[in-house]
Amino acid sequence: MVCKNCQQNARLADRITQLADSIVVGGLEMAGVPSSVARRAPGVVQAGALAVAKPKRKPTANNRAFAKAFKSVQGKYKKKSGGWKKDGFKNAAAAARRAMK
Repeated sequence: MVCKNCQQNARLADRITQLADSIVVGGLEMAGVPSSVARRAPGVVQAGALAVAKPKRKPTANNRAFAKAFKSVQGKYKKKSGGWKKDGFKNAAAAARRAMK
């Protein structure tokens, strides 16, 4: 269940976005840009802004070593019944630490 303030904030954010989009479209149309192109501009601008705002982070060397070790350990421990994940994670973490040295 969403709280009242969250709903109100979401509505305000949507309205602000709509107003900003209309300003962008109106400004482009006044500048002589065809309306079909101007109507697509806000979505392109938002997509570009989100791409710039959240760059994709690369996995660290430690993360890559752990993933490689866990894949090799996983098959061995999956055959056992019980807490294979706990043992698999422990051994994979130890193997990753050894590989990083």
